[in-house]
Amino acid sequence: MVDWTKFYSREYGVQYTSLALRALSDEAKNFVPYTFYNQLFAPDNKNEACFISASDWAKLTAAIHSKYTSTLENLDTFQSTFVKLGEEYVRIARDIAGGNLIDISNQELKNKYLKYQKTLLNYGAFVYMLHVVNEFVSESVKKLVDDKSQRIGKSDKSIEYIGVLIQPDEKASTLLLQEKLRNLGRDASEDDMKKLYDEFNWMACLDIHNRPWTYEQFVGNMKIMLSSNPDKKYGVSCDQASEELKLDPNEKELIVIARKLAYLKDARDDYRRKGVFFAQKMFEELGRRTKLTLEETSYLTEKEILDFLDYSKMPRKEIVVQRQTGFLVFFDDNHNIVCMEGNDMFFKLKELGILENQKQDIMIKGTPASRGYAKGRVSIVKGVGDLQKVNRGDILVAVTTHPDFVPAMKKAIAVVTDEGGLSSHAAIVSREFGIPCIVGTKNATHVLNDGDVVSVDANKGIVTIDSNKS
Repeated sequence: MVDWTKFYSREYGVQYTSLALRALSDEAKNFVPYTFYNQLFAPDNKNEACFISASDWAKLTAAIHSKYTSTLENLDTFQSTFVKLGEEYVRIARDIAGGNLIDISNQELKNKYLKYQKTLLNYGAFVYMLHVVNEFVSESVKKLVDDKSQRIGKSDKSIEYIGVLIQPDEKASTLLLQEKLRNLGRDASEDDMKKLYDEFNWMACLDIHNRPWTYEQFVGNMKIMLSSNPDKKYGVSCDQASEELKLDPNEKELIVIARKLAYLKDARDDYRRKGVFFAQKMFEELGRRTKLTLEETSYLTEKEILDFLDYSKMPRKEIVVQRQTGFLVFFDDNHNIVCMEGNDMFFKLKELGILENQKQDIMIKGTPASRGYAKGRVSIVKGVGDLQKVNRGDILVAVTTHPDFVPAMKKAIAVVTDEGGLSSHAAIVSREFGIPCIVGTKNATHVLNDGDVVSVDANKGIVTIDSNKS
């Protein structure tokens, strides 16, 4: 039996989950220093959870550390390569969307599709490695700061120091949009809003089935942002923290790298979502030819798409629709991608031991990412469809957060996530807003329910249930 461990959970369709698996297989061996096939995606709490072999992941982590985190020079190489691949992915997706797709042949459309898939696979391989590299550097900074804080008798300020030292050195789109909106203020004109919309409307495109914001949705979100209370800021800057902690030149260089990686951790969504935004035109054309909606094309396998483009074999709509409620994607013994749904999926999950793997602890404890204390009503966000139910003063509890979560985060008085680390999107944005945040609880969305009243102690990383929803 494989030693399965849950890695992350997202609202992804079949297209992207299949590519995510392939990004750690031999197809990506030119980028990834250790490849393996013991990985899968399975339904989890209205999302798709990535399960991987714990022992294989440990070997991959060790190989990545050996290749990239052993020296500062290697870390610089990693960062530059990541940016290059991200920019290439967006460029190719934009090129594919250009021109008239309606009049090209199926074979020409196939060539565009495969080129897009290959580019996304290469970029996806580096997204996985960014997680490992960033986690290593963030934890190194945490250990350094905890030790230094204790030495100077300011252990109580450790979380604050860490927060300012690993904030991104540049603003990815999430923070850039906030900055531009803040500069415009509440008197922003319609022309101002239209310019912002043209620049940032792609931010909702997590995957093929997530359409861009409409102008009306965008304006509504921006009004929420503008009508919220001003952000609170930490009382110490990055330079002040470095001085108070008496960091030496090598330690300061580590901080520089940590801040660059924190930017990339946020910018990875910029590259991916822009790429999806442009590629949707190609998938809309695939949908037109296969008589499926854009959303439904997200749940086709690559084989089903190629079978149509090569042999005019129409995909079965009823199966595609069923996958929208949950699916299993994994490698078979011949290292081919297999997608299952319905009863076959549940039998296979039981055979793999995944269903038994998902038992949850009831204690909610994670990593303090933005200090503070809050008490309020829980609003569970398992996906973008739940964002509208978050009210002012709620405790936003989510699997993770993304750029399109920001208006809801602006209404919340605290954020708690199942996933993430010190430089995750939830951590970065919460620190920018000055609200308490706890990340990496693993179980908050499973244990808590809408309407529960909880206390969030983001100084200790603990969530306490004060009263359950009646």
